[in-house]
Amino acid sequence: MVPLSTITDQNVSEELAKALEVAELKEQYRMVVQISIKKWITNLQNNSIPLNTVEDFQKLIELDLKLRE
Repeated sequence: MVPLSTITDQNVSEELAKALEVAELKEQYRMVVQISIKKWITNLQNNSIPLNTVEDFQKLIELDLKLRE
């Protein structure tokens, strides 16, 4: 933990900028995962994907849930 006496506006600004960047990246990754999930479902409905590849879909769902945290 950083002592309060060493916290400056610059430190706060830098930490805020980092947090915003991480949040934006997470949202972008989540969008890619959600598009992949929709595509996977569409391909499954079109019989383009055999049911034995459910592990890939499970990984996409797990990744989406993790990115929500």
